[in-house]
Amino acid sequence: MFVSLAVVTVFMSALLLVSAGAKSLRTRHITEQMSTLGVPQGMMAFLIGAQIAGAAGVIAGLWWGPVGIAAAIGLALYFAGAVAFHLRVSGGGPHHGLRRPDRIACCHPLTADSRSGARLDRAG
Repeated sequence: MFVSLAVVTVFMSALLLVSAGAKSLRTRHITEQMSTLGVPQGMMAFLIGAQIAGAAGVIAGLWWGPVGIAAAIGLALYFAGAVAFHLRVSGGGPHHGLRRPDRIACCHPLTADSRSGARLDRAG
């Protein structure tokens, strides 16, 4: 079980570091997206640091649990803020993709699959 945890943790940390690297390069695509979302340019260094600290924290959490828990909480807050910025820009109306119950339901493994009506059970 630890091997699975380690593989997923390293993969997620690598994705976070790639994202932080892309933000640090400040490519046109990234800067346009951030300005569309209303993220100030001065906040970019904080966002990059949060991603790097989160990646390092979850890796360190493989050996010392409290650090991993703190990093996971920090990353959850980071991504909650990202969702909030995206919803704020899109208006978050009733036809927004994230607000549709069937989209939320199909993302959670213990809920009904909206396309087939099948329920995913733990006991197969």
